[in-house]
Amino acid sequence: MRTLSDALEKLYQHAEPYMAPEDLDAVARRLLEEAKDIARNASDVMGGLAALVAHDSESEHSAGNFQNAEDLFPLLCVTDRHNRATSEWTR
Repeated sequence: MRTLSDALEKLYQHAEPYMAPEDLDAVARRLLEEAKDIARNASDVMGGLAALVAHDSESEHSAGNFQNAEDLFPLLCVTDRHNRATSEWTR
C-alpha cells in the first residue's frame, strides 16, 4: 500500500463481507465529505495567508510573514502533503 487510497481500498475489501452495502456506502460518503471539508478549510487558510502577505507587503510596519524562502518553504511543503492526502481520499 503506497497511498491512503490503497489503504482505504484494502479496508473496504476486508470489511465488505461483514458490512451491509449501505453501511459501506455511508462510510465512503462520510470520507468524501471529510475530504471536501478539509479542502475548504485549506482554501480558507491559504486565502487568509495570501491576504496577510499582501497586507504585510503594503504595510509601513511589516511583520515579516512568509516574506522569504526559509519561511515559505515549510508552509508550501505541508500544504502540498495536505493536498495530496486530500486528493487521495477523493479518488
